[in-house]
Amino acid sequence: MDRTPHKEQQRLEEEKKVHKLLKSETVLQDHSNVFIDYAYIADGKFVRSPITGSVGEWKKRFKIKEVRRCEIFSHRNAKLGEEVR
Repeated sequence: MDRTPHKEQQRLEEEKKVHKLLKSETVLQDHSNVFIDYAYIADGKFVRSPITGSVGEWKKRFKIKEVRRCEIFSHRNAKLGEEVR
């Protein structure tokens, strides 16, 4: 097996998990509350909220386009930054 740096990087990219977006993981409205360190899906990735405040405030301060609920028990093996589609 070829272990050149390029091939190794390509293999690691292919191993990245992409999780399935659940129907219950709905888009949160700008007036919805978010809480620091709670799990959300922001722009298609698992994240923890960096603020306590509103979705609109989070989107404005951190240039996020979309914030969704996260069913944390359904994604208990997910890591921060992994994609959700």
